[in-house]
Amino acid sequence: MKILLKIPIAQPKTLLLSELEPGHRYEVVCTTDSGLVRYRMEDVMNCTRFYSRANNLVPLPEEPIDIPQIPLISLAYRVGNVLGIFSEKITEQHMMNALQQTIRQWREQGLLVDLHDFTSGPKLDVFPAKFVIFVELIED
Repeated sequence: MKILLKIPIAQPKTLLLSELEPGHRYEVVCTTDSGLVRYRMEDVMNCTRFYSRANNLVPLPEEPIDIPQIPLISLAYRVGNVLGIFSEKITEQHMMNALQQTIRQWREQGLLVDLHDFTSGPKLDVFPAKFVIFVELIED
């Protein structure tokens, strides 16, 4: 059974899939059937919209039946993969987009490299604080 928590509250209210609302973010929590053991998956999801009859690839019965609303979700980020110094939220995807744009600019300038891997973290011993990014590049 999967239960989702609305974030960013430290101990948020537990919601079932049928209680999600489009436009909100939720953290996935797994629990046993008895509810004895719970595990926070640390995946944060966006509830984008609800699944509707118009989206069906499989035909539904002709007679109307009570079909619960099914939320469509997309992965927003992993809990540990968000950077922030002054309460801003920079996801791994934001960082990856910025690095890919930088690589494209370098390639346009004749520096034929590609991104292999990167890591980043805050540098708090300077003012103003900033992020340090270590990149591993490969030559074409």
